[in-house]
Amino acid sequence: MNVSCRDLVPIIQAVLSAGSRVRFTATGGSMIPFIRSGETVELQAIEHDDIRSGDILLAMRSDGVYVLHRVAELGDRKVFLVSDAGRADGWIGAENVVARATAVYRRGRRHALDTARARRMGLLWMRLGSLATGSLALWLALRRRLRHGGRAQGCDRNPA
Repeated sequence: MNVSCRDLVPIIQAVLSAGSRVRFTATGGSMIPFIRSGETVELQAIEHDDIRSGDILLAMRSDGVYVLHRVAELGDRKVFLVSDAGRADGWIGAENVVARATAVYRRGRRHALDTARARRMGLLWMRLGSLATGSLALWLALRRRLRHGGRAQGCDRNPA
């Protein structure tokens, strides 16, 4: 997901370097289902040696765009980032990593993103690619149908 306000990143970096965490509202759909547009994401400073495969990082791509995407592979002082929708950002140098996402806030609850389990689930989702995306769409359609008593929304039981 793109972080559109470049002016915000220097402020985020200053707050993180002081040892605090930062929260911001995510936009875009590239990290669904783990991070959805409009949700609050918590960031924490991270050293390159502490980055793990499956972490979600705020980083600047080579084209100057900031993204919040998942680490698919680790290299020597660089990371290979990919969105959960399957878009590869390519290799990004450690100097362009701003922070790690530690949590997302959904419906008033905190969901950790920096645990071993969260990283494994994210990597599995990313590797399943379009199969996972199609499965999510099917599950959401079934859930909507079940919530409406097995009927399609807007349908009348007793048509005239």
